[in-house]
Amino acid sequence: MFPSRAVFKVAARHEPRREWVDLKGLIALIAAPDGPNLIERFAYRDLGGIMKQKKIETHKIGLVGQAPSRRGDPRKPLAGPNGQKIARLAGMSYDELIACRRKHLNTHHSGKRSKGDAFDRANGCVNAGDILLDWRVERIVLLGKNVAHCFGFRDVPFLAEIHIYGRRFLIFPHPSGINRWWNERRNERRARQLLQRFLRGETVPPGFRKSGR
Repeated sequence: MFPSRAVFKVAARHEPRREWVDLKGLIALIAAPDGPNLIERFAYRDLGGIMKQKKIETHKIGLVGQAPSRRGDPRKPLAGPNGQKIARLAGMSYDELIACRRKHLNTHHSGKRSKGDAFDRANGCVNAGDILLDWRVERIVLLGKNVAHCFGFRDVPFLAEIHIYGRRFLIFPHPSGINRWWNERRNERRARQLLQRFLRGETVPPGFRKSGR
């Protein structure tokens, strides 16, 4: 049986101070759907620097999408709602997102098919090769399985991380609202946690990726 209250010593800028934390409330917060993310934000931003969040180095990050939307500007990859969703999940501002290297494998909208947008895989493979030759980044997020396939990653599950070509790749679900993968809140929570760790260059502890902690 845990005591209902516990004492934690919190580091301040000038001298230590004591704060009472409701342990039962903390356990309830951890169990909440968005609890881990809220705790992480509280710890990084509100405890006087007790845990300093590693800054995202945008010049080391690339984002590869499938194609612009029907009304999207081909010259501005991820400039619409999909980009805004990625920025929110990544815990970065939209300005930080567009400071990363960005490219669509199909530079123009290819129309619709029965289960989503059409995709020119041959052209996508050519552009994937150009990215590997031209980009000088350490970490690349591949948005969707069509994109992953063009880089040679077939039958790889979402949120898998691959180290190859001297880089790290994260296979990330396509951010479109028609992607039913996002319907489960647990999926979104895991995607947010793993994406933020990946962009900061952190190593995921063993078991974290499968357990969804």
